[in-house]
Amino acid sequence: ADRLEPWARRFPRARAVRNSDWETGKATSVVAGVRALPTSVQAVFVVAVDQPRPREVLRALLRRHQESGALVTVPVYRGRRGHPVMFSAALLGELEQVRDESLGIRAVVERHRDETVELLWDDDIVLLDLNTPEVYQEAWRRLSRRP
Repeated sequence: ADRLEPWARRFPRARAVRNSDWETGKATSVVAGVRALPTSVQAVFVVAVDQPRPREVLRALLRRHQESGALVTVPVYRGRRGHPVMFSAALLGELEQVRDESLGIRAVVERHRDETVELLWDDDIVLLDLNTPEVYQEAWRRLSRRP
């Protein structure tokens, strides 16, 4: 947090939020982030630190979400759902209640399966998850070639 907060301050609309409960599970980070949002927010991406995405994915997902008016929008590559997931502000109350024991944000997505829109993506970058040094190196190679 001490290294990332100064970086976040470089962006006028960004705000770093510390999660004092981080040791109790990753869902607590979602809860802390949701609680820090302004009431004017219309939608929110939930992006894990180990799942970086290129700007074009985020922009396309936002566009699809806005056009569809869906409660949940998720990128899909060859039938597999990826990340990030975008949620309508109507679901912020549910996101504030997520717990790791009850599947975290996945439970919210499942409850709203009929109100979920998929964004078909032709690159497996939406499935990227940096769980090993080898995957990290491959991601670095792929993402650094993008504009």
